Order: sequence, then C-alpha cells, then structure tokens
Amino acid sequence: MAFDYDLYVLGAGSGGVRASRMSAAAGAKVAVAESTYLGGTCVNVGCVPKKLFVYGSHFSEDFEDAAGYGWIPRHFIEEDLAEGTLEILEAETNSWTYYPQLISREGAKLGRAAELFIETLLSA
Repeated sequence: MAFDYDLYVLGAGSGGVRASRMSAAAGAKVAVAESTYLGGTCVNVGCVPKKLFVYGSHFSEDFEDAAGYGWIPRHFIEEDLAEGTLEILEAETNSWTYYPQLISREGAKLGRAAELFIETLLSA
C-alpha cells in the first residue's frame, strides 16, 4: 500500500510542530493539519495569554512600589507603552504567519485540517 506522506500530523501544537519539523528535516514527507491555532491552545488562548493578563494586571501596583524606591516610570507609561505596543503584539501573535515559516522551512506541508484532509482523500 502506498501513502502520500510518511507522517501525517493532526494538530500544530507544540508537539505537532516539533514532530513535523524534525521528521521533515530527517527526510520524511510530512503533512501537518491544523484547524484553528498554530502553536496550540496554550500559546494562543490558554496559558500564555492568561499569564500576560495576570502579569499586566499587577503593573499599576508594581509602578507604585517602584516610586517608593525612587523610580518614576511616567515616561514609560505615557509614551513608550502607548506608542507601538499594540502593533508589536499583533505582529508577534499572529500564529498563521510565524508557524508556517517554521514548519515549511524543513519541507513539511501545512494546511488547514479540513482542506488538507479532503485533498488527501481526493488524491487516494
């Protein structure tokens, strides 16, 4: 029986991304199917975003503490944080731009789960 791929990875979470990259680098023909979040739930809507919000919620308290030690963070709050923070976050958190480069660099094929599954079925 012939197969289109040596490895067909369901899900491009941290394990799927790593497995596909390492297998493709070793010469396997690899396809990665992901329906929603490249990088996995934790990176996109779970652990990491939760930690950012929790840490961010303490900034005002931390700045008050810093003032007690002689630090005056007004410049940071009023200018640096207001300028460009959203652009940086949007650029760095778009998983459909970063992970495809990471996965395809080793030669693995990446596709949205339903599309790649149907394509594989039709080619059989």
